[in-house]
Amino acid sequence: MAKVTIFIINVFLLSKILCANVFAGPTFVDEYSVASDEASATGLAFNNDGTKMYVTGIGSDEILQYTLSVAYDVTSTVTLESSRDIKNVDNAPQDIKFNSDGTVIFVLGTEDNAIHRWSLSTAYDISSITQATIVADSTSTSVGGDPRGLDFNKDGTKMFILDGQDQRVEEYNLSTPYNPDTATLSKTLSNSRSNDFHQGLGFSPDGYKLYVVKSRPQTVEVTQITIFKNMI
Repeated sequence: MAKVTIFIINVFLLSKILCANVFAGPTFVDEYSVASDEASATGLAFNNDGTKMYVTGIGSDEILQYTLSVAYDVTSTVTLESSRDIKNVDNAPQDIKFNSDGTVIFVLGTEDNAIHRWSLSTAYDISSITQATIVADSTSTSVGGDPRGLDFNKDGTKMFILDGQDQRVEEYNLSTPYNPDTATLSKTLSNSRSNDFHQGLGFSPDGYKLYVVKSRPQTVEVTQITIFKNMI
């Protein structure tokens, strides 16, 4: 349980950091443990208004959808609303993202080093993926390496993959927005440091700062990288 709590604390600190344009010292606010649903959480996302939270991980190999009674506030009433077992698609899910309107969900996994995606008939509602067709409805794109983090720019024409083992961020151009099948590798950014393992990434709202979550024994660290070109 301690492992999951550490993850949740650091993810929420990261989400607060990403909402700022400067890298101020983070302030702990509160925590919500998902240990009873997912013992080894690896990915987190919210819907567009913060009233739904999504978690995935390598413990239960599920997508979990929670409702929050107060937007972006884990001290409010948090209720597990829906779940989808995806172990038959990828039993090592690492990250979750949506397209701009919530009608497509993406799950990055390391079992086959690929991005899996499903169309949602109701935006931000994973119950619109039927469990019976979870495998048949999955569309996957191989990305290789050891992918741990996934992000898109605002219009979906760029995709970013964090390679945990090689300690680098890969930038892809997408000729069709939010379609990884149309990806072309544009550039890579190395952020290596001995004994570090890279697990998550995100951008500031203006796209000029990149944040990478790195871990080593007994330590979780958020690194800020200043970018001289708007990436989102």
